[in-house]
Amino acid sequence: MKYRVIWDDCEDNRIGEPFEIEGDSLKDAYHKAEGRIKGLSDYLNAHFCSIDIECLVDEKGKYHNPDFFLNEENYEPKAKKDKRLVIVSGPSGVGKGPIVEWMKKMYLPDLCQVKVRKTPTPKHKGTENDLNFNNLSKDTYDFDCRGTKQIIDLHELDSALESHDAVLLEAYYKSFDFLKARYENSADFLSVFVSPLSKGEIKELIKQGKALKDYLLDTMPNSLIERSKREGKVFTHSLIKELGLRAEDSANEMRFAHNYKKIIPNHCPESDIAWSLQNLIGEPRKAVDALYQIIQTGDSDFADDGSDYNFWGLK
Repeated sequence: MKYRVIWDDCEDNRIGEPFEIEGDSLKDAYHKAEGRIKGLSDYLNAHFCSIDIECLVDEKGKYHNPDFFLNEENYEPKAKKDKRLVIVSGPSGVGKGPIVEWMKKMYLPDLCQVKVRKTPTPKHKGTENDLNFNNLSKDTYDFDCRGTKQIIDLHELDSALESHDAVLLEAYYKSFDFLKARYENSADFLSVFVSPLSKGEIKELIKQGKALKDYLLDTMPNSLIERSKREGKVFTHSLIKELGLRAEDSANEMRFAHNYKKIIPNHCPESDIAWSLQNLIGEPRKAVDALYQIIQTGDSDFADDGSDYNFWGLK
């Protein structure tokens, strides 16, 4: 198979000219690419630098991170009998959407994602067929999300699990207990919470006597406002009210975070321009890689354990 090699200069972060190489496997192609780059002795001697192979892109356009596939045991997908349901939650505007979108774009373009159906809100007009209440089965679960009715079509979710090795569902935290009770014995139930604060930062808040809700009310509205601006929303009274509810509810979501298996800290909210750039670097890239690794292996060095967020002093 042919692969396109993306590489850069580790010292100066200069992107090298991509090139194609053939290999019997990802590992084989990687080592051939490594040998070819090391053959560029004039470049290496002139710049006194080391070289990093960022990723290999296969013929289907799927990105493969060497940090994952060089460890064959971790990179191998789960067997079909091991169905994996991945639930992703987190405060509104924290960056769940971009993390999922970039992860699918870079690594798993064919990953099955079931979406929660929603009633129209100032943020979402409910025009997408996969988000409205049309064509629902009789087997559903509905719940309240800040005064808005949301529905999970359980027949759709069950069918997706029957047909795919892994299924992703981005869902509000109030649906967590139901989903866990229904699926933890029939699937590899993986829950991921995206947090705007690391465990160290939360400990610092507790140490300083700052209430989590007060801190989030100081920080989250800006992200929500900037996201609404980028979406071209008109700041009506109802929209401003909804954004306020989302910011206030972020504290409730954070207090519940310890119930999730893995927590991905992310300081790059959905409104950040970094998600719109051609190349994803820094913490956003680490968050994307962490979600991919969790889906593939159930774990990630970058992500924290949910139990680490069970703080007794959290207000």
